[in-house]
Amino acid sequence: MISHFANRSAGPSRQGMTLYIFRSSKNTEICAFAATASGEALPGKFGPWTSVGSVLPSRSLPHGLSRETAESGVKAAGFMLWRMKSTDI
Repeated sequence: MISHFANRSAGPSRQGMTLYIFRSSKNTEICAFAATASGEALPGKFGPWTSVGSVLPSRSLPHGLSRETAESGVKAAGFMLWRMKSTDI
């Protein structure tokens, strides 16, 4: 009999992080992911920033954006900027 717990140690588990989504008030095409709900690491030159939501580790990012790329940017700089196409707004 195979235990349903057998695969738990089969490899490293990918935890992921909650990403918080913000939109620039200076340029509504510019959005950002941040590591915190307050967005304190976001660049001031595009602020003020408006919080528009969050994405849990188990969910896909909007617009087909790469979670791996976004998380890498957030871990390195505290945020990751991205631009919405005019048709997405």
